Amino acid sequence: MMAGGVAVLAAASLSGCASNLPQSTPTSVTGTDRAVVCAALGEDGAEALGPRALADAVEAAAESLGADSRTASGPKAATSLADAGCTLIIAADQSLTADLIAVADEHPDVDVALLGGALSGPQGEDYRRDNAAAVDLRLSEAAYLAGYAAAGMTTTGTLGVVGGTDDALTQGAMDGFAQGVDAYNRSKGTSIRVLGWDPLALSGALASTADGVEAAAAEMIAEGADIIMPVAGEASAGAFSALAASGNPLARVITTGATTTDLRAGQAVAADGDAQSAGSAQSGETAQSGPAPQSGDEAGSDRSDATAQSGVGPREEAQADDDFSQDYLDRVGVPVLTGIVTRLDEIVADLAERSIRGEIGPDPIVYSTADGRVHLAGFADAAALMSPELTSDLTALRERIDSGDLIVATAFDLADADRK
Repeated sequence: MMAGGVAVLAAASLSGCASNLPQSTPTSVTGTDRAVVCAALGEDGAEALGPRALADAVEAAAESLGADSRTASGPKAATSLADAGCTLIIAADQSLTADLIAVADEHPDVDVALLGGALSGPQGEDYRRDNAAAVDLRLSEAAYLAGYAAAGMTTTGTLGVVGGTDDALTQGAMDGFAQGVDAYNRSKGTSIRVLGWDPLALSGALASTADGVEAAAAEMIAEGADIIMPVAGEASAGAFSALAASGNPLARVITTGATTTDLRAGQAVAADGDAQSAGSAQSGETAQSGPAPQSGDEAGSDRSDATAQSGVGPREEAQADDDFSQDYLDRVGVPVLTGIVTRLDEIVADLAERSIRGEIGPDPIVYSTADGRVHLAGFADAAALMSPELTSDLTALRERIDSGDLIVATAFDLADADRK
């Protein structure tokens, strides 16, 4: 384990996010006189999904639904958006939880949703209202597959993971990655190490700035890590810099902040101006799923509906859709092994439609690999370096996760979430 366990650095200010910026599509949506879908953003940019990704997803979803959209940042972003007429406010930064709850209490006609975290009252009690929802994003499932794949492809026997903010979404992904490595070790009798995460203490290396992430990643590289997964939103760029400076031509990164438009299919469809087709074209997931012994719990929970939507199929049938675009790879700037993709545009559109129907709360809403809203990207050129056994393992694991035969459970999942 990396010395020092948890290293939380000072939050960085978020630039480029103006408060209450209205978009230019005034219209109505079926079921309402006017829907206004809004993004409440934190200020440090190190949350797992990244504020720009959420803002872009809200704008795209609102446009596809014929709604208005607005964005605001800061500790009272949700309040300012409610006052500005928003009908649905979505946040991914758990520091905004109290503000979201205040809005739900004071504006019963406004829906709120928190991505990746529980809505809790001042004493830690569950907060349940019909206009408020905790959204459980199962990044841990894709991270589990990423950890298994990384364990099978490391040339040094050492991997690294570094997070951005001290929240459930970030640490759930870090824990899922470590569980995937553990599954590989148990299946193959190996002893691949993971730096940056302690599965017993359930804590790890955290840094809220790109410089902090770079320093943590550089330390891991110095200890032998050749594949690193940063879960730090826009601050993940620090890990890219550390890998670039390592001089190791075999070093790889596993990215975690990618969205639909970062995939080849997403960019191809976006060029045609058809955002809805982008979601459809990419619903065929890669078969990066795998087998065998694992640290996830066995369970027979019914996920047949979600599985039917995920379009599980052979990797060769989905590779073109699920590989990253060249533009995305150029922006990362270092070799990418694979990455966790969150289809935020589809998630936001689904939340907006639920809001229009009056179906936001009070129960948690789950998005996972089974419904395709979270998945592991293709391996592109790295696929040629994968053994047939590893490819087969990943295919079997993916199918087991999607069917519910393998549950990737972490201490950071939302309690009692419906996994269907």
